[in-house]
Amino acid sequence: MAFLKKIKKITKRFFLKYKYFIILILLLTSSLFYILFFSNIFKIKNIEIDENILNSNAEEYIKKNIQGNIFLFSVKNFKNSFQFRFPEFSKIEIKKRYFDGTILLQLIKEKEIGIWCEKDIRCFYFNSEGYIFKEAPKNVSGSALIIIRDYPSKVVETLVLPYKVLDKKLLDFISIIFGILKEFNMIAVFSINRDNFEIIAETKNYPKIIFNLIKISEYEKNTIRKILQSLRDKFPELEYIDLRILDRVYYKMHSLKTPLTN
Repeated sequence: MAFLKKIKKITKRFFLKYKYFIILILLLTSSLFYILFFSNIFKIKNIEIDENILNSNAEEYIKKNIQGNIFLFSVKNFKNSFQFRFPEFSKIEIKKRYFDGTILLQLIKEKEIGIWCEKDIRCFYFNSEGYIFKEAPKNVSGSALIIIRDYPSKVVETLVLPYKVLDKKLLDFISIIFGILKEFNMIAVFSINRDNFEIIAETKNYPKIIFNLIKISEYEKNTIRKILQSLRDKFPELEYIDLRILDRVYYKMHSLKTPLTN
């Protein structure tokens, strides 16, 4: 008890001796806190963006969501929400200029890598993440873009863009096949039949090639390249090449369906 009384006495004496200093520190801290986070001094006043590559929806979204205190504005949260809403922008750099309350945005627009069509109903451009983000023409052929005609089991009645239509594994596989076929001067339109679990690469003046949708992760690109090379001389006579069974290769020549010996 004597020890506690001594501690209280020392504490009281310290407070009385430095009370004005302590009050001053508290006042300064409170004032600084108010100035930094609640006053208009550090309010976001300007937004500098690359307006030449913005659409009206993106610009409206930026102005609506970048406001308030510059210290409290979360760059990470805004980046995540903006890129989810507008996936056509592959990169966004944000810097804060505190002295005049300016947010600087540098946007890099992602180039579309292909066109995805839902059956023959509607078509959209898609990016490297498999998101469709704007409408595309229905009739495109001989394009440098990957063209995919998807035949889902169920049509999505209302698509709110951006909308993810291709998972990474599927898109990576189609991109690899697209590249291999270009080596053989074959421009393909890919059809995805989800009911039959097939991916069909349809080529003009060349045989179509059928893959197993379920086993796309098991295909080896060098093996596919060797198969096409071995059949190259027969291309004009072939109707299709069937690669749905991984350890077998079938091709149809006119009215015949012939297994190729491994």
